[in-house]
Amino acid sequence: LAWAMARLGFQDEELLQAFSRSVEHTIKADRGRLSNEAACLLLASYRKTRVLDEAVMKNLSRFLCRRLVREPLTPQQTAGVIAAYADLRARDMGLFNATTLALCRPHAVEMLNWGELAEVVLAYASLRLHSSTLFSRVRLRLYESAGIVPQEEADFGAAPGDNRAADLGVAALDALPSRAEVAANLWDQLLEPAPPPPPVQLSQQAVARFLEAHVHLGRVSERDLLPLLPHLSHPADARPGAELASLLVMALSKGGHVWPWLWRRAAIAFAPDRKLAPHSLLSLTEALRLHLVRLEPVLEEVSKSSGSSSRELSPSPVLDTLRPEVWGAEVLSVPRLPTAGPHFRTIAGGLTGLWAHAMAHCRALSDVDLQHLVVAAPGLLSAQAKMARALGDGDPAAAALHRAGAKAAWRIGTEAARRRAVGEEQLAALLVPCG
Repeated sequence: LAWAMARLGFQDEELLQAFSRSVEHTIKADRGRLSNEAACLLLASYRKTRVLDEAVMKNLSRFLCRRLVREPLTPQQTAGVIAAYADLRARDMGLFNATTLALCRPHAVEMLNWGELAEVVLAYASLRLHSSTLFSRVRLRLYESAGIVPQEEADFGAAPGDNRAADLGVAALDALPSRAEVAANLWDQLLEPAPPPPPVQLSQQAVARFLEAHVHLGRVSERDLLPLLPHLSHPADARPGAELASLLVMALSKGGHVWPWLWRRAAIAFAPDRKLAPHSLLSLTEALRLHLVRLEPVLEEVSKSSGSSSRELSPSPVLDTLRPEVWGAEVLSVPRLPTAGPHFRTIAGGLTGLWAHAMAHCRALSDVDLQHLVVAAPGLLSAQAKMARALGDGDPAAAALHRAGAKAAWRIGTEAARRRAVGEEQLAALLVPCG
């Protein structure tokens, strides 16, 4: 009856109340006759109807904790319990400790398929929970699927030796590298080739969930993303979905990565045929600003070379000429600028698409979202101007980017002024740089 009501989407309040009280009585009085399958089906019904009854969830949690210890659920049932509580935002630490211990039993993780495994990891990450032992086993399976031999045992960021679910604290900051080290690392990533195809191909949905878990936990360094890189660069589908492309933009920008072969796939998030929700538009705006800020050491070097190069050599001399005295003898054999140029144009195309989305949907934004966009746009315009200078005045991508940014600024400013959503100072900060 519970599953039938859930599948029909029937949510009569009085019936649901009577049903919940009946479930409570069954769990308390007849729990001995309630099978694991029936308990999981009840929980799945609440998950499908997206109804959070705290009394029922509390009683179900106690019941499932006992069963997980005395009569263990199958790994598939345990994964379903974890996903249901995460979807209902029921953060029960006792239950998650029990499910973690259940999945840390020998061969439990190996019995889950990739979809179930990705759902478990995302459920923990969305509730800001982690387990070192569990995540290490998941990561080892990811390494095997990617055909990579792990150099050291690593998880999604927890301390070693912990097989309990616990709150994820703020990671300690490493020593900040110098500007020269940052620039050298950026050039290395620009020249780094794409990894080979993985021996085991994961579905796009599973890859997206693993990547979303990394974003939730803030674990987006090169070491963290290493087992996912072959799956991201050689996806099962020729074109990544909108969700995966947007997550990829967020992960690359937060991690400070400039791999050109991965940004080309991430730029699909800004395609004209993709619909962006207001929160996605704001998040992607900030993500591209962070990426351009990350590129500043490279952009400054390229712009410096531009100032000492003859602009009559080619339509984009910055990307095609190289002065030895600017870069030094140690890099003369490395074709740096021709490698950086295509990446700059990829980002410029993504920015042009982002401004087109902003112009098309700014009228549909709420006043609060419009205010955020007006505040965020000047920073992005300032950052993209540096990239346009690095591309060169004669580059078509730079010209298209300048036009798109100016049109979007005027369109957003006009809408904000019509609604009186922001003050004159904020409008001036948006419109004056665009002339």
